[in-house]
Amino acid sequence: MRAWALALLVSGCGFTGPGSPDNGSDGNQPPGDAPPDGGTGDTDASVLHVCLGTFVNVCMDAPQTALSLMTQTINTDTYAKCLPAMLNPQLDACVIAGQTITIPSSNKVTFTGTKRLILLATASITIIGTLDASSHQGGMSGPAADTGPCPTNFTDPTTSNQSGGGWGGTFGGPGNNGGNGNSGGFGGIPGSPLNITTLGGGCRGGAGASETGGAGGHGGGAVLLLAGQSISIPGVVDASGAGGDGGKASGASAGGGGGGGGAGGMIALEAPSVTIAGKCFANGGGGGEGSSLLAGRSGNESSAPDMAGSGGTGGSIGGGGGAGGTGGKGPTGGSGGSAIVNPVVDAGGGGAGGGGIGIIKIVSPNQQSTSDPHRISPPKT
Repeated sequence: MRAWALALLVSGCGFTGPGSPDNGSDGNQPPGDAPPDGGTGDTDASVLHVCLGTFVNVCMDAPQTALSLMTQTINTDTYAKCLPAMLNPQLDACVIAGQTITIPSSNKVTFTGTKRLILLATASITIIGTLDASSHQGGMSGPAADTGPCPTNFTDPTTSNQSGGGWGGTFGGPGNNGGNGNSGGFGGIPGSPLNITTLGGGCRGGAGASETGGAGGHGGGAVLLLAGQSISIPGVVDASGAGGDGGKASGASAGGGGGGGGAGGMIALEAPSVTIAGKCFANGGGGGEGSSLLAGRSGNESSAPDMAGSGGTGGSIGGGGGAGGTGGKGPTGGSGGSAIVNPVVDAGGGGAGGGGIGIIKIVSPNQQSTSDPHRISPPKT
């Protein structure tokens, strides 16, 4: 099969890895700058270079071997197999490359770190196991989570006797409002979605009001799969947002608002042929429950394309239930519940809004099963 947007070049280009000290804040060196070893920039004319991609164009030394990724956690900031590359547009990314790249069955590769993840294969990428670029409530966040770009026109929740819940994160679609607290305290309002034109991670949810408010969940990670021939996903690729924390037990003080769910991140797939027989999703996380005398429960993460991250509920007395994050059926996270009125305890923070959906972008003339809501969420662009 003829490679898609692929060029093998006999060239004198020099490459530097992301994070080189003279590259500027994006960690990428433009052509013509000094190579990382301080040489003249000349390279062996027999070395082949590869350039792939239109959404993100990646140029690097052509990989010479196949790569199989077994169960492990990979930090994109420190992974030894992140290779030198030139990216257009310039992005801070870890580029992992092979002639073919495979995640075998029953293996789960978890990615974290501040840099975006790019898997590049001159032939094929096959995900039979699980590629986890999602963020997790109380745990690790996905690669380049919260990088957005994220809106700034949100309204934080307030405290007036009792506290409002945080807003859900906005990225591919809007998060939703936090709920109000008992006897005062308004829920947060999310910002408006921005026009997303390049690879980035989902946006974080807003924290619940007061010192006992829950933290917002991190957005999902940013991952690009780029292949010269084909991408096949009979397994799972997940870049969903994390659930927000529940409000903390407040004792005699005001109930804390729940933390908003994180928005889903971004999954970009580019190859001449893309087949999704498994699951590929970047859904929003559920909002945390507001607290009263007891702590609220945290929101949950999405576990499948058509399953929303459910909101925290049932943990506190008088706290509003957190809203569920967006699944595959709508663009907006659920709204946070207002604190319920309890005849015994008139104290309760509002539940938080659920996170909005992320983005799935597919660039391919031959796509199979990429419109099935049971396999992919949100709908591809």
